[in-house]
Amino acid sequence: MNLTSLQKMIFKDKRPDVACISFPKSGRTWVRFALGLAGSDVEFTHAGYGTKDVKEIGNAFDRVYPRYFGRRNILLYRNPLDVAVSMYHQIHNRNFSPSNPQYEEIRSKLASLDRLPPQQLDDFVLHPVWGCGNVAAYNAAHLKHFEGDHDAITVRYEELRADPRTHFARMLDFAGTKNYDIDKVVEGSSFERMRAIELGEDREVRKTHRLYGLHNGDENTLKVRKGEVRGYRHALRPETIERAAAICAANGQAIEG
Repeated sequence: MNLTSLQKMIFKDKRPDVACISFPKSGRTWVRFALGLAGSDVEFTHAGYGTKDVKEIGNAFDRVYPRYFGRRNILLYRNPLDVAVSMYHQIHNRNFSPSNPQYEEIRSKLASLDRLPPQQLDDFVLHPVWGCGNVAAYNAAHLKHFEGDHDAITVRYEELRADPRTHFARMLDFAGTKNYDIDKVVEGSSFERMRAIELGEDREVRKTHRLYGLHNGDENTLKVRKGEVRGYRHALRPETIERAAAICAANGQAIEG
């Protein structure tokens, strides 16, 4: 057996059975919470474009990286404008905050790339790396990658919000989860219940569910912040939305509304 064949075998053995791929702020906290209630064993990844790892934060989308995928995959994607607005709060309140122990390392990396995140929300959303165009390019490329793949399903966040029962069941069945109670999954992962946990005093419970908790009394620091569909319409100027829509379309993902 040659080295290449051996490397392929090792790589394959390390891949999770099922992985959920999504751009940050596309709803994976909710999906992870819900699937966890059902006892589902799914790996979650941003596939090279996360915000927590210094090596990944602030990366411009350039390609799909299959090495992050599982043997079978769920692609979760969301309206790029909503993602970008939520990302703004995530970056400035958590990842790029002086309270983050990795702040100086992150700042050094981004400064060297001339890629410090804009302070104003509308500028952030229109930024070529931090904003909606990068999200749209990521979503479009991953949708194309999994097109026609029988070992992958795609889940649109907006459809999941509209009909969580159907789409959570679809994900659980795809992951091979047995004997789950879909009513308990949907009710147990409601926005109200998750928010109550994040605002609760039990730090260990929050940690178990990877929820931040309130910081400095600012609700924009919460992981379960709003979860709105088309909430960007209340956050951005009309001219910003118009420009952002054109940017998204140019990067392969048209927005709705």
